[in-house]
Amino acid sequence: MQKVQGLSMWLLELKKGLSFFAFEHSEEYQQAQHKFLVAVESMEPNNLVILLQKSPYHVDSLLQLSDAYRFQEDQEMARDLIERVLYSMECAFHPLFSLTSGTCRLDYHRPENKSFYLALYKQMSFLEKRGCPRMALKFCKLILR
Repeated sequence: MQKVQGLSMWLLELKKGLSFFAFEHSEEYQQAQHKFLVAVESMEPNNLVILLQKSPYHVDSLLQLSDAYRFQEDQEMARDLIERVLYSMECAFHPLFSLTSGTCRLDYHRPENKSFYLALYKQMSFLEKRGCPRMALKFCKLILR
């Protein structure tokens, strides 16, 4: 997997057998985040497309554009964008981070981590709509862990 520019994950601390991690945004990524906020305030989805041309794996832009496609009833494109979000965040995972171990934690209250939870929730929703309730349940358990 290739590293997504500006997005990384750090091990914050080890406590009682649990590893606490957090996503971190570089200065370049924070500038893209500021441009994203301006694009959202404009309420024009084309501004998000322009931002994604410059930063193709900007997570929040992909999430927002996915919502725009979902509102336009283009479920396939919306789902593809969510999968792209999950891919970009997975590329940034710390080598010790494991979704399946049960000992790794991401604090939802950190702003950098919220996008990951939102992407997991949206993926869970798409799985349920596609008739995959068992897989959607697994995503739900992952979110609640």
